[in-house]
Amino acid sequence: MSVPFWSIAVEVQIYLLFPLLLLCWRKFGARRAVFYAVVLSYVAMIASYFAGTVGPAFFPGLTPYFVGLFSLGMAGAWMATSNAAGWVRARSRVPWSVLAVGFAVCAALLGYIAGASVEALTPFIELPLALFVVCLLVAASRRGQSARLRACLGFRPLAFVGMFSYSLYLIHAPLLQAEWQYALRPLHLGSSLTFTLLAAIGVPLVLAAAYLFYRACERPFMNRRARPEETEAFGEVLPLPVPRINDALPIAVAEVRSMPTP
Repeated sequence: MSVPFWSIAVEVQIYLLFPLLLLCWRKFGARRAVFYAVVLSYVAMIASYFAGTVGPAFFPGLTPYFVGLFSLGMAGAWMATSNAAGWVRARSRVPWSVLAVGFAVCAALLGYIAGASVEALTPFIELPLALFVVCLLVAASRRGQSARLRACLGFRPLAFVGMFSYSLYLIHAPLLQAEWQYALRPLHLGSSLTFTLLAAIGVPLVLAAAYLFYRACERPFMNRRARPEETEAFGEVLPLPVPRINDALPIAVAEVRSMPTP
Protein backbone atom coordinates (compact mmCIF):
# COMPACT_ATOMS: atom_id res chain seq x y z
CA MET A 1 0.00 0.00 0.00
CA SER A 2 1.27 3.47 -0.84
CA VAL A 3 2.47 5.42 2.18
CA PRO A 4 0.24 8.51 1.61
CA PHE A 5 -2.89 6.35 1.80
CA TRP A 6 -2.92 6.73 5.60
CA SER A 7 -4.31 10.25 5.18
CA ILE A 8 -7.43 9.06 3.35
CA ALA A 9 -8.90 7.55 6.53
CA VAL A 10 -8.16 10.76 8.44
CA GLU A 11 -9.72 12.90 5.72
CA VAL A 12 -12.87 10.76 5.68
CA GLN A 13 -13.34 11.33 9.41
CA ILE A 14 -13.02 15.09 8.90
CA TYR A 15 -15.35 15.15 5.89
CA LEU A 16 -18.03 13.26 7.80
CA LEU A 17 -17.86 15.68 10.73
CA PHE A 18 -17.36 18.86 8.69
CA PRO A 19 -21.13 19.60 8.41
CA LEU A 20 -21.40 19.27 12.19
CA LEU A 21 -18.51 21.72 12.62
CA LEU A 22 -20.23 24.22 10.35
CA LEU A 23 -23.52 23.79 12.19
CA CYS A 24 -21.88 24.40 15.57
CA TRP A 25 -19.98 27.36 14.12
CA ARG A 26 -23.24 28.95 12.96
CA LYS A 27 -25.19 28.15 16.12
CA PHE A 28 -22.64 28.78 18.88
CA GLY A 29 -20.07 31.03 17.25
CA ALA A 30 -16.48 30.49 16.20
CA ARG A 31 -14.83 30.60 19.61
CA ARG A 32 -17.07 28.04 21.28
CA ALA A 33 -17.19 25.77 18.25
CA VAL A 34 -13.40 25.64 17.95
CA PHE A 35 -12.84 25.28 21.71
CA TYR A 36 -15.25 22.37 22.08
CA ALA A 37 -14.06 20.73 18.87
CA VAL A 38 -10.49 20.69 20.17
CA VAL A 39 -11.41 19.56 23.68
CA LEU A 40 -13.89 16.88 22.63
CA SER A 41 -11.64 15.51 19.90
CA TYR A 42 -8.80 15.01 22.36
CA VAL A 43 -11.17 13.49 24.93
CA ALA A 44 -12.40 11.05 22.27
CA MET A 45 -8.82 10.16 21.37
CA ILE A 46 -7.89 9.44 24.99
CA ALA A 47 -11.11 7.46 25.48
CA SER A 48 -10.26 5.30 22.45
CA TYR A 49 -6.91 4.46 24.06
CA PHE A 50 -8.61 3.30 27.26
CA ALA A 51 -11.25 1.37 25.34
CA GLY A 52 -8.51 -0.61 23.63
CA THR A 53 -6.86 -1.58 26.92
CA VAL A 54 -9.82 -2.38 29.18
CA GLY A 55 -12.46 -3.71 26.82
CA PRO A 56 -13.07 -5.56 23.56
CA ALA A 57 -13.28 -2.36 21.50
CA PHE A 58 -10.11 -1.24 19.76
CA PHE A 59 -9.90 1.50 17.14
CA PRO A 60 -6.56 1.30 15.32
CA GLY A 61 -5.90 4.34 13.17
CA LEU A 62 -8.70 6.38 14.73
CA THR A 63 -7.32 9.90 15.11
CA PRO A 64 -10.23 12.12 16.18
CA TYR A 65 -7.91 14.86 17.40
CA PHE A 66 -7.31 15.82 13.76
CA VAL A 67 -10.88 17.13 13.75
CA GLY A 68 -9.89 19.59 16.47
CA LEU A 69 -6.77 20.59 14.56
CA PHE A 70 -8.90 21.05 11.44
CA SER A 71 -11.22 23.37 13.37
CA LEU A 72 -8.18 25.44 14.35
CA GLY A 73 -7.38 25.73 10.66
CA MET A 74 -10.93 26.91 10.00
CA ALA A 75 -10.50 29.58 12.67
CA GLY A 76 -7.18 30.66 11.21
CA ALA A 77 -8.63 30.97 7.71
CA TRP A 78 -11.57 32.98 9.07
CA MET A 79 -9.31 35.23 11.12
CA ALA A 80 -7.03 35.84 8.14
CA THR A 81 -9.81 36.80 5.73
CA SER A 82 -12.81 38.10 7.70
CA ASN A 83 -13.87 41.73 7.25
CA ALA A 84 -15.89 41.81 10.48
CA ALA A 85 -14.73 44.60 12.79
CA GLY A 86 -13.91 42.35 15.74
CA TRP A 87 -11.82 39.95 13.69
CA VAL A 88 -10.04 42.76 11.85
CA ARG A 89 -9.18 44.37 15.19
CA ALA A 90 -7.84 41.09 16.58
CA ARG A 91 -5.89 40.44 13.39
CA SER A 92 -4.14 43.80 13.59
CA ARG A 93 -3.55 44.11 17.35
CA VAL A 94 -2.55 40.63 18.49
CA PRO A 95 1.21 39.86 18.07
CA TRP A 96 0.65 36.81 15.90
CA SER A 97 4.30 36.46 14.92
CA VAL A 98 5.36 36.36 18.57
CA LEU A 99 2.67 33.79 19.33
CA ALA A 100 3.83 31.68 16.37
CA VAL A 101 7.38 31.62 17.73
CA GLY A 102 6.08 30.74 21.20
CA PHE A 103 4.02 27.81 19.97
CA ALA A 104 6.91 26.56 17.81
CA VAL A 105 9.23 26.60 20.83
CA CYS A 106 6.55 24.84 22.89
CA ALA A 107 6.20 22.06 20.29
CA ALA A 108 9.98 21.64 20.13
CA LEU A 109 10.29 21.46 23.92
CA LEU A 110 7.50 18.89 24.17
CA GLY A 111 9.20 16.77 21.54
CA TYR A 112 12.52 17.00 23.38
CA ILE A 113 10.97 16.17 26.76
CA ALA A 114 9.02 13.25 25.28
CA GLY A 115 12.26 11.56 24.19
CA ALA A 116 11.64 7.94 23.29
CA SER A 117 7.89 8.38 23.89
CA VAL A 118 7.59 11.06 21.21
CA GLU A 119 5.51 8.83 18.91
CA ALA A 120 2.93 8.09 21.61
CA LEU A 121 2.73 11.79 22.55
CA THR A 122 2.57 13.05 18.97
CA PRO A 123 -1.08 14.26 19.26
CA PHE A 124 -0.13 16.55 22.13
CA ILE A 125 2.93 17.85 20.29
CA GLU A 126 0.88 18.55 17.18
CA LEU A 127 -1.52 20.82 19.08
CA PRO A 128 1.02 23.65 19.63
CA LEU A 129 2.38 22.89 16.17
CA ALA A 130 -1.09 23.50 14.70
CA LEU A 131 -1.40 26.72 16.69
CA PHE A 132 1.97 27.78 15.29
CA VAL A 133 0.69 27.30 11.73
CA VAL A 134 -2.55 29.17 12.49
CA CYS A 135 -0.67 32.11 13.98
CA LEU A 136 1.71 32.12 11.02
CA LEU A 137 -1.24 32.19 8.61
CA VAL A 138 -2.88 35.12 10.39
CA ALA A 139 0.42 37.00 10.68
CA ALA A 140 1.09 36.56 6.97
CA SER A 141 -2.39 37.87 6.09
CA ARG A 142 -1.56 41.34 7.46
CA ARG A 143 -0.28 43.06 4.36
CA GLY A 144 1.01 46.20 6.04
CA GLN A 145 2.60 44.54 9.06
CA SER A 146 4.26 41.32 7.90
CA ALA A 147 6.29 42.27 4.85
CA ARG A 148 9.31 40.17 5.84
CA LEU A 149 7.22 37.13 6.66
CA ARG A 150 5.33 37.40 3.38
CA ALA A 151 8.64 37.76 1.55
CA CYS A 152 9.96 34.60 3.22
CA LEU A 153 6.84 32.63 2.37
CA GLY A 154 6.97 34.01 -1.16
CA PHE A 155 10.62 33.00 -1.66
CA ARG A 156 10.71 31.83 -5.28
CA PRO A 157 12.40 28.42 -4.80
CA LEU A 158 10.03 27.66 -1.90
CA ALA A 159 7.02 28.71 -3.98
CA PHE A 160 8.28 26.63 -6.88
CA VAL A 161 8.40 23.49 -4.75
CA GLY A 162 4.97 24.36 -3.37
CA MET A 163 3.61 24.32 -6.91
CA PHE A 164 4.18 20.55 -7.17
CA SER A 165 4.07 19.74 -3.44
CA TYR A 166 1.12 17.36 -3.80
CA SER A 167 3.01 15.26 -6.34
CA LEU A 168 6.00 15.36 -4.00
CA TYR A 169 3.77 14.13 -1.17
CA LEU A 170 2.50 11.25 -3.28
CA ILE A 171 5.80 9.77 -4.46
CA HIS A 172 8.54 10.86 -2.05
CA ALA A 173 8.33 7.89 0.34
CA PRO A 174 8.75 5.00 -2.15
CA LEU A 175 11.54 6.88 -3.96
CA LEU A 176 13.49 7.55 -0.77
CA GLN A 177 12.95 3.92 0.25
CA ALA A 178 14.29 2.70 -3.10
CA GLU A 179 17.32 4.99 -2.91
CA TRP A 180 18.16 3.81 0.58
CA GLN A 181 17.41 0.11 0.04
CA TYR A 182 19.01 -0.45 -3.36
CA ALA A 183 21.68 2.28 -3.68
CA LEU A 184 22.96 3.16 -0.20
CA ARG A 185 22.28 0.23 2.09
CA PRO A 186 24.40 -2.28 0.10
CA LEU A 187 27.43 0.03 0.51
CA HIS A 188 27.43 -0.38 4.34
CA LEU A 189 28.56 3.21 4.88
CA GLY A 190 27.22 3.61 8.39
CA SER A 191 24.06 5.38 9.51
CA SER A 192 25.48 8.93 9.64
CA LEU A 193 27.07 8.88 6.18
CA THR A 194 24.07 7.08 4.70
CA PHE A 195 21.70 9.73 6.03
CA THR A 196 23.99 12.51 4.77
CA LEU A 197 24.07 11.07 1.26
CA LEU A 198 20.33 10.44 1.30
CA ALA A 199 19.71 14.08 2.25
CA ALA A 200 22.32 15.60 -0.06
CA ILE A 201 21.72 13.45 -3.15
CA GLY A 202 18.47 11.58 -2.61
CA VAL A 203 16.30 14.58 -1.77
CA PRO A 204 17.24 16.57 -4.93
CA LEU A 205 16.58 13.47 -7.02
CA VAL A 206 13.17 13.05 -5.40
CA LEU A 207 12.36 16.72 -6.02
CA ALA A 208 13.28 16.34 -9.69
CA ALA A 209 11.18 13.18 -10.01
CA ALA A 210 8.23 14.82 -8.28
CA TYR A 211 8.37 17.78 -10.67
CA LEU A 212 8.36 15.44 -13.67
CA PHE A 213 5.46 13.54 -12.12
CA TYR A 214 3.62 16.86 -11.66
CA ARG A 215 4.18 17.83 -15.29
CA ALA A 216 3.05 14.44 -16.55
CA CYS A 217 0.20 13.51 -14.21
CA GLU A 218 -1.09 16.62 -12.47
CA ARG A 219 -0.67 19.76 -14.54
CA PRO A 220 -2.30 18.40 -17.75
CA PHE A 221 -5.58 17.99 -15.86
CA MET A 222 -5.42 21.60 -14.65
CA ASN A 223 -5.48 22.84 -18.25
CA ARG A 224 -7.77 20.20 -19.65
CA ARG A 225 -11.24 21.02 -20.96
CA ALA A 226 -13.95 18.40 -20.91
CA ARG A 227 -14.61 16.40 -24.06
CA PRO A 228 -18.04 16.91 -25.69
CA GLU A 229 -19.42 13.64 -24.35
CA GLU A 230 -18.30 14.57 -20.81
CA THR A 231 -19.88 18.00 -21.09
CA GLU A 232 -23.15 16.43 -22.19
CA ALA A 233 -23.14 14.04 -19.24
CA PHE A 234 -21.87 16.25 -16.43
CA GLY A 235 -22.08 19.82 -17.69
CA GLU A 236 -19.14 22.01 -18.65
CA VAL A 237 -16.02 21.58 -16.54
CA LEU A 238 -13.85 24.67 -16.42
CA PRO A 239 -10.07 24.19 -16.34
CA LEU A 240 -8.27 24.92 -13.10
CA PRO A 241 -5.73 27.74 -13.22
CA VAL A 242 -2.13 26.61 -13.03
CA PRO A 243 -0.55 28.19 -9.95
CA ARG A 244 2.18 30.72 -10.58
CA ILE A 245 5.36 30.95 -8.57
CA ASN A 246 4.44 34.40 -7.26
CA ASP A 247 1.16 33.08 -5.88
CA ALA A 248 2.91 31.44 -2.96
CA LEU A 249 0.70 32.65 -0.11
CA PRO A 250 -2.38 30.43 -0.07
CA ILE A 251 -5.82 32.01 -0.11
CA ALA A 252 -8.16 30.78 2.62
CA VAL A 253 -10.87 28.33 1.74
CA ALA A 254 -13.91 30.02 0.18
CA GLU A 255 -16.38 27.98 2.21
CA VAL A 256 -15.05 29.48 5.42
CA ARG A 257 -15.36 33.03 4.11
CA SER A 258 -18.94 32.42 3.08
CA MET A 259 -20.02 31.62 6.62
CA PRO A 260 -21.83 34.40 8.53
CA THR A 261 -19.97 36.32 11.19
CA PRO A 262 -20.44 34.66 14.59
